[in-house]
Amino acid sequence: VREHLVLTLFLTMLVGAGGNAGAQSAMQTLQQITAEGDAVSLRHTLKQQGPVALWLGVLLACMAWLRVYFFHGGLLNATAISLSCGVIVVTSIVIGASLPFALIRCHQDPVHSGAAVQVLMDLW
Repeated sequence: VREHLVLTLFLTMLVGAGGNAGAQSAMQTLQQITAEGDAVSLRHTLKQQGPVALWLGVLLACMAWLRVYFFHGGLLNATAISLSCGVIVVTSIVIGASLPFALIRCHQDPVHSGAAVQVLMDLW
C-alpha cells in the first residue's frame, strides 16, 4: 500500500460501482419477474444481463483507467484499478441478476435483493 497509495483513493469508487451496478441489475430482474411471472427464468435473465455486464464492465473500466491515469498518473496503477473496476462491475451485475431468484427459492422476499447485493459487494 505504501508504494501504491493511489489505490486507496479509489476504493470507494470501486465499491460504489459494484453496489450500484448490482442493485440496478437486481431491480431490472425484479421488474421482469413482476411483469412476466413464472415465465422468467434465471437462464433467460443471465442471457439478457450478461452482455450488459460485459459492456458496462468494459466501459467503466476504460473510464476508470482514464481517470486514474490522467489525474493521478501511473500506468500500473491505472491498469490495476481499471481491471478491478471491470471485474467488480461484471460480478455485481451477475450477482444482482441472480439474487432475486435465490431469495425466491429460499422463500424470502426478493425485494431485499437490491440492498443485499450492495452489502455483498461491500464485503467482497
